[in-house]
Amino acid sequence: MKEESTTSPSVLGALNRAKAEIEKGRLWRAKEIFQGSLSQERHALEPDFLEAYGVLLNEIGDRFQAGKYLFLSGKRHEEYAEAISLYLHRTRRTHINDLIRQFPATIRRQGLGHLSEIVRKELETRGVNPKDLQHRAEISSPSSSASWGDRYALWVLAGVLILVVIAASVGFVTIVRWFL
Repeated sequence: MKEESTTSPSVLGALNRAKAEIEKGRLWRAKEIFQGSLSQERHALEPDFLEAYGVLLNEIGDRFQAGKYLFLSGKRHEEYAEAISLYLHRTRRTHINDLIRQFPATIRRQGLGHLSEIVRKELETRGVNPKDLQHRAEISSPSSSASWGDRYALWVLAGVLILVVIAASVGFVTIVRWFL
């Protein structure tokens, strides 16, 4: 956290609380602080915050998630290379929307253009249109027919359930008539 002067006071507060928990050996509590703070836009877009969360996750042993947050931080230190590599390697075959879908919602809402220059360049090399970086990250499904297929299947299932209920009712009435 060399550039703490540019970090907002609320982000510094969250970082200090998490750091205090780490010093006490309560890594789980520090993780909770990061997770709770991540929902705030100013925290989710702060490179120092993302870096500190990634370092904690790496220390806990969650290398994939650590790689995601270290990647998003834009910080590229040698000790981060393994985790970032793991993250990028595992997501290399996915559609770019699948990769972006893994980013925290607060980052997607604010737009990818708010990320550091390093991250934007790496996203461009993975297929994100530079113009798309200026807007909110609208995550569309690769094909809209999949959503129609899901809706159709849901309607078919509802129809089958209605038929089963009707058949059960008619059957119950028939059984009652036999005994009367």
